[in-house]
Amino acid sequence: MKPLFQSIALCAVIVTTSFSLGCQQTRSESADDGRYVAHPTIDRSQHPNATLIVGSTALLEKIKLIDPRLRQAGAFMQGQVTLQNLSDDRLALEYRITWEDDQGFQLDQEAMWTRIFLGPRQTRRIQSTGKQQQAGHMVVTVRAPDDYFIDYDRRNPPKKEEDSNQ
Repeated sequence: MKPLFQSIALCAVIVTTSFSLGCQQTRSESADDGRYVAHPTIDRSQHPNATLIVGSTALLEKIKLIDPRLRQAGAFMQGQVTLQNLSDDRLALEYRITWEDDQGFQLDQEAMWTRIFLGPRQTRRIQSTGKQQQAGHMVVTVRAPDDYFIDYDRRNPPKKEEDSNQ
């Protein structure tokens, strides 16, 4: 009877340990590692050295960032991610890719926004290469462009100094 009880107890310990280890969250599955506050628009689950950020919750239903890939290209890190339009509409989007070192310091302060258009259900791969050897973490941000201010500036150009002196 005693060996049977020991066998049952041992099985219970193994099952409990396996279950608890399987439920633990790894660093790559959490956006709350000190760099970002956990939010549905921030995804770090797909690659430990890539952060995918969607500019608003409204875009979450329309766009998906998938399949981040990173590789060493000579002395520099190269990254690629796929953008997918989930909607039946043509989307105008802007993206930028920034690079951080392993401690989370941003290396390229002047990353430019690039505008792209995606047709219904279309996918597009975007790439970047870190400009410094320390670059080891890629941050991809996608947003809807804010054309209101662009159009407003065109309709209402700033007054010239000579016009204001008259």
